[in-house]
Amino acid sequence: MDLRSLKRIALVGATKNKEKFGNIVLRDLTKKGYEVIPVTPKYDEVEEIKTVNKVENLPKDIDLIVFVVPPKIGIKVTKETINSEFKNLWYQPGAYSEEIENILSENDIKAIHDICIMVETSKVLWWQVKKALIGLKFLISLGNNKLKIKKRTLMKSKFLKNFLILPFSQF
Repeated sequence: MDLRSLKRIALVGATKNKEKFGNIVLRDLTKKGYEVIPVTPKYDEVEEIKTVNKVENLPKDIDLIVFVVPPKIGIKVTKETINSEFKNLWYQPGAYSEEIENILSENDIKAIHDICIMVETSKVLWWQVKKALIGLKFLISLGNNKLKIKKRTLMKSKFLKNFLILPFSQF
C-alpha cells in the first residue's frame, strides 16, 4: 500500500474526546491534508466533520479504512466492511485480534495492523519535505544557468547523508 496516494480515509472509532486516539488520529490525519471521514454512530459530527454512522454508508471511493476501536467492536465492523467490499484496511495498535485475522484470511483480505498510521504518514510527509529541500538545494546550485553540481556529487553530498531517509517500509 502506497500511503503517498491516499486521499480519503475513513476512521472507525472517531470520537469527540480529545484524549482518545479516535480523536487524536482524526486531527493528525486532517492536519496532514487527508480527507478523513469519521465513522461513529455516537455523533453527527466530530471536529466539525460530518460523520457516517456505519461503514456501509461510506462513499465507495474511500482509499483506506482505519480502525481505532477495541477488537470486540472491530470484529463486527470488519464483517460489515467485507460486505461493503472495501479491501484496504488498517488496524491501529490494540485494534487487531486473532479473530479479525481469521475473518480477513477467510475472505482473502490483507490488512496492516499494529503499526501506527500517524507514524507512517509522518514518514511520508517528511520524505516529501526532504525531497523538496533536495530539489531546492539543487536549484540554488544552478546559479548563472551553469550546472555546478553533477549527479554523482549530489548523491555523495553531506546534505543527502544528513537529511535523506529511506521512504516508509513497503507493505
